[in-house]
Amino acid sequence: MESRSLLPSVLVILLLFWLRAVVVQSVASTGEGTPGELTYYDHEEMTAILKKVSANYPNFTRLYSIGKSVEDFTFVERKYSLTPDDDVLRHLASVYSSSHANMHLGKACPPEGMPSFPNGTTNGAAWYDFSGVRGIVKDENGNPVDKATLKVSNRRASFKTSSRGEYWRILRPGTYTLKVSAAGFHEAEVNFSVPEEQFTVLNVTLKSRREEEESEQLLH
Repeated sequence: MESRSLLPSVLVILLLFWLRAVVVQSVASTGEGTPGELTYYDHEEMTAILKKVSANYPNFTRLYSIGKSVEDFTFVERKYSLTPDDDVLRHLASVYSSSHANMHLGKACPPEGMPSFPNGTTNGAAWYDFSGVRGIVKDENGNPVDKATLKVSNRRASFKTSSRGEYWRILRPGTYTLKVSAAGFHEAEVNFSVPEEQFTVLNVTLKSRREEEESEQLLH
């Protein structure tokens, strides 16, 4: 039973190292330094390959940080907010770090002044900021609207609010339009902007269609 319980972690670690091997073998050399140094690899090409790997493995939810020997285990915002699978994310980050030759030592990377992380792991939100939008969708009485459908302009995929009416989306800095719809409510459309390395708080109030629906029923 013990060996079987370790199997998922072993498979994850093997996949991590396989992906890293694929990336390293695919990136062209700059001709500077040795294979063990970051300057040995073409940074732009490495970034492009990592994006391709991320697209091919969308369920493998990790963040790659070029040039930093540290493993992220979650990201949301500056205020630490536990996710239901927080223990799993911490475990995967810890196993990956301890399997690395020196990541688990928690030493800072060159040049001087770079941050160090205990055991080679950290909460990504405590390390650097993400830009995007977040907020709560409510009705006119201030009650949260769960399972409301939201869609950001120039994005094909839609998403839904939580049971508490919450939503969040990581976005690049820029100007966007948010469309919000839910059964029994009028659709709302709001324009908003996302600044550099900050989250825009955008709460949306939906207007009920009840009065109109009741009027239509009386007419019939």
